[in-house]
Amino acid sequence: MPNIAFYAGSFDPPTDGHLDVIRRALALADELVIAIGTHPGKAPLFSVEERQSLLETVVAEIAGGKRARVTTFNDLTVHAARRAGSSILIRGLRDGTDLDYEMQLAGMNGTMAPEIQTVFVPASPPVRPITATLVRQIALLGGDVSGFVPKAVLAALKAKFAQKACPSKDQSMLRRSFLAAAAALAPTIAFSPTIAFAQGQPKADPENTLVIELKSGRVVIALRPDLAPKHVERIKMLARKGFYDGIVFHRVLDGFMAQTGDPTGTGMGGSDLGNLPAEFSRTERFVRGAVGMARTQDPNSANSQFFIMFAEAPGLNGQYTIWGRVVEGMEHVDRIRRVDPQRERVPKEQLDKMIRVRVAADIR
Repeated sequence: MPNIAFYAGSFDPPTDGHLDVIRRALALADELVIAIGTHPGKAPLFSVEERQSLLETVVAEIAGGKRARVTTFNDLTVHAARRAGSSILIRGLRDGTDLDYEMQLAGMNGTMAPEIQTVFVPASPPVRPITATLVRQIALLGGDVSGFVPKAVLAALKAKFAQKACPSKDQSMLRRSFLAAAAALAPTIAFSPTIAFAQGQPKADPENTLVIELKSGRVVIALRPDLAPKHVERIKMLARKGFYDGIVFHRVLDGFMAQTGDPTGTGMGGSDLGNLPAEFSRTERFVRGAVGMARTQDPNSANSQFFIMFAEAPGLNGQYTIWGRVVEGMEHVDRIRRVDPQRERVPKEQLDKMIRVRVAADIR
């Protein structure tokens, strides 16, 4: 019986990091199934058909006679792996943060499918910084991503963003103030907010832009998947479920921050999803407009609550996860009613709330 490995991901788009894992996975099994996960709530850059075609093209160049095929799935990874007859589940690792998260997944998957073993494949040093999210952001801003993706993917990215040259009305509104949060993938690629605004209006990445409707107006947040990919994914997931709609700002301290994201309005609640591992940044700072994830004394207890900074707070640096930055509408944040639950009790119906929260890519 052939030894079949299963490598799942969104591959939007396929990167050199993905190919690094694929090459090494091919050496571990007789056959490799590369599976594209689809989610009806997501708005990917490339359609599933486009991603499948791109993967089939680039994998054919590196398979080296090994059996490799590309497929899709829309349910649990372990269920798809079982259908494929796989006994090995391949997971790529970039850093220690990935490991913490992947260990949790491996434990859950092992309970659901004990016959399938998870094998971690550490990223090779040259491709370790590469993520599909950063590739999309850099390409959207006109940067050169040729060092991070195969040639076929590079051509597809250029064609895709050429098609997006004429944005929708809502995207145009967001684009005038959005600052893409691209981190450096190499010493030659850096991003300076000052230079970006000085040289012209940057293009928005709607998939990584959050729009919060308050009673006084719209607040636009540039998400930072380069800093906190798991937190950004959680925020987008909850926004797309409508979880945040109608939730109040239960703790708003003048000169400090406005906290929200608790459906109970008490500061003690959260979503029904599991807590997130910390993704603290050593470089990003809690300044005015920074958006961070609330937690208990346990660093790995963030769930759904978050806060927006009114002013700089150096004491939070490196202690809480930053996942975004307000790029438009900070004046509306300033108008949120102040409330200190330790000093006063204000009826929930009197507190200001998030009327609606959406990912910009979903705005039509």
